Amino acid sequence: MKSENKNKLCRSTPAPKTGIVHLGLGAFFRAHSAIYIKEAMAHSGGDWGVVGVSMRSPGVRDKLVKQGRDSTRRPDFSADEYRSLIRTLPSWIDKGREGKSRDMRHLLRDYVLILANTGIRHGTEADNLRWKHITLFEEKGDVFLEMSVRGKTGRRDIICHSGTVNYLKRIQDWCPDVADMSFEDLIKAKIDLPVFRLPDGTSSQNLRQTFKRLMIDTGLLTCPRTGQNRTLYSFRHTYATFALLNDGMDIHTLAIQMGTSIAMIERHYSHLTPRLRKEMLTGKRYELSKEEFDEFTEIQ
Repeated sequence: MKSENKNKLCRSTPAPKTGIVHLGLGAFFRAHSAIYIKEAMAHSGGDWGVVGVSMRSPGVRDKLVKQGRDSTRRPDFSADEYRSLIRTLPSWIDKGREGKSRDMRHLLRDYVLILANTGIRHGTEADNLRWKHITLFEEKGDVFLEMSVRGKTGRRDIICHSGTVNYLKRIQDWCPDVADMSFEDLIKAKIDLPVFRLPDGTSSQNLRQTFKRLMIDTGLLTCPRTGQNRTLYSFRHTYATFALLNDGMDIHTLAIQMGTSIAMIERHYSHLTPRLRKEMLTGKRYELSKEEFDEFTEIQ
């Protein structure tokens, strides 16, 4: 070790007191190198520093008091908005300029449909999805589609809605290097190629812009329930909403499927509780039947 580096590698000041880490350490150090953190601390003054903690320790979790405002509801699509969007997509694609612009629209169509039918994360999980990560299996006469996705919480296996097969087949059909195979053979071959590609084999990083254009053209950019602009993540939130309201999925299963915690599901989707308990909240057991109402009216 060179002597001139000694001061940079050794701590000469008192150890900082333990505080709350608002960012995960991995995300923090990807954003700032250690030298910039040290300089910022030196210039700011005060008795503070950056300390790593393990959130798996119950003692640490109990000491980290909740701060700041509650998480807000995420922008999603209602059932009517989602149906309207899906019906509009074919004509919207045809209006795009020929070439890469229209290819992007074609890819976006199946991209958003797969997001909405799997709950996977836009970006991290979708971009890392390859054909070798997809499996078909049969059980009691039913065929299931399984994906192995890698995201913030590591790798997990998920079961997709049945319609997802059709969207994957459509992507396959316009990729020349895999189009001649049957879908079943493609899945069995475990080919190490990205699923979301343009016909020329390239992966696009501009789907956000294409999606925003779609939202503007369809008048769906702003979610009326939150006042926020929708993003590609809105399809993940739509998946969660439909799973809870329409499919009756319990929050434990949903948390596993989406690669998140039960606490996060409860925090971001607690607004759905009244609709999930609508029969109880409307008090139907206290309502009069037609016969009871007629009898009551006669008495009055």
